[in-house]
Amino acid sequence: MCVPPIVIGIIAGGLGFIQNQQMIAAQNEAIEVANINQRAQFDRDKIQTEANRFNQQQQYDSTQLANETSEFLANRAAEKEISSINIQIAQAQEEAAFKKREKKLEATRTKGEILATGKGGLNIVNLLSDVDSQFAQYDWQSNRNLAFVGYQGSTDKESANIRRASRLATLNPYIKQTYIDPVKPIDQPKIRSNTGLALLSAGFQGASAGMSWASGLGQMGYTVPTGGNPWFSSWTKSSKLLKENIFKLGTSKEGHNVYKFNYKGNPTNYIGVIAEEVQKVKPQAVAKLSNGFLGVDYNLIDVDFLVQTT
Repeated sequence: MCVPPIVIGIIAGGLGFIQNQQMIAAQNEAIEVANINQRAQFDRDKIQTEANRFNQQQQYDSTQLANETSEFLANRAAEKEISSINIQIAQAQEEAAFKKREKKLEATRTKGEILATGKGGLNIVNLLSDVDSQFAQYDWQSNRNLAFVGYQGSTDKESANIRRASRLATLNPYIKQTYIDPVKPIDQPKIRSNTGLALLSAGFQGASAGMSWASGLGQMGYTVPTGGNPWFSSWTKSSKLLKENIFKLGTSKEGHNVYKFNYKGNPTNYIGVIAEEVQKVKPQAVAKLSNGFLGVDYNLIDVDFLVQTT
């Protein structure tokens, strides 16, 4: 099969276009995966933020309840102590008043007994005065004792309030930590395929590949013979009987052995196949020519027939 540069260019351009489309598809797939991972991370961070806020609220409520309970108990304890102190003061006042009344009655009875004697004079006056003096002395002492009781009560109340304040001072309010919502990610845009530009680029690549192919053959000294038109059937004499200096170069994908040789009586080097071998692999590509020898239609096999020009 004699493949001209334009065919090489078309194949190379097509492969370049396909490769470009595949590369864009792979990049877009990677972008989609990155976007999915980014959205999943955002959802996870959002759930974590809400969980942190809930935990902070729970700790705040728990601390608030503990503080309110402690404050209630401290207030009740102080109220109980102060109430007990007030009761003690009231009891002392009541006891003092009762004793003072008893003492007053006793002084009155004593003065009555003195007057009942019917005696007069300075002695009676002095006796009555002594009774009044004794009662006055008792009354002063009783008031003095009540004053001490009141002062002690005030001191005890102050101590109770200090203990209450100390208990309240140990209470520490819980300060909630602030959690900011995560920023919602913006999806990375996918790459748009510019078909026209891709085809133009592929065309340039194909043209470059075709010219490189032709240039490479030229540098090696080979060219497609003019008789090998790829668009029409062209039979080339290929019998082993017509060739000499045959050297194997390799094997094509279809299994055809490729040789370097020259025709007998012609020193020019050629590259091609041997008809007898091709006939065993692909018989429809071999025919008997008018000269009686076998020929090969290179358009039907995957090997190019090349001739050395230099």
